Amino acid sequence: LTPQQMLDMLILANELNLTAVIEVHEADELMQMRSVVGFPHRRYSVLGINNRNLHTQQIDLGTTARLISLLDDASETVVISESGLRTREDVLRIQRAGARAVLIGETFMRADDIAAKVRELFPT
Repeated sequence: LTPQQMLDMLILANELNLTAVIEVHEADELMQMRSVVGFPHRRYSVLGINNRNLHTQQIDLGTTARLISLLDDASETVVISESGLRTREDVLRIQRAGARAVLIGETFMRADDIAAKVRELFPT
């Protein structure tokens, strides 16, 4: 989607009482979309940074840190780090990079005991 199409979709999502996740995988995608993340209101969208390279399927948790560093207002942007988080150290690394949320799917799907895995990744 172009930034204008994205903005139209964000306005529609807001009218439906939804907050959109704008997902990017690479710096060029982020550069195209960063002007619409949180615009015109913060509640319209959050930024999802997917650590999986869609061409190779390889995961690099450094993707989140690299792309967050390109944000002008990183402390003001809600960033969700997506894909590849498997351990407590992964979660802490992403948190230190500035992500405020994580999206974890495969790690929980592969766990024999999902509740135990949640406790391992997010101890109280």
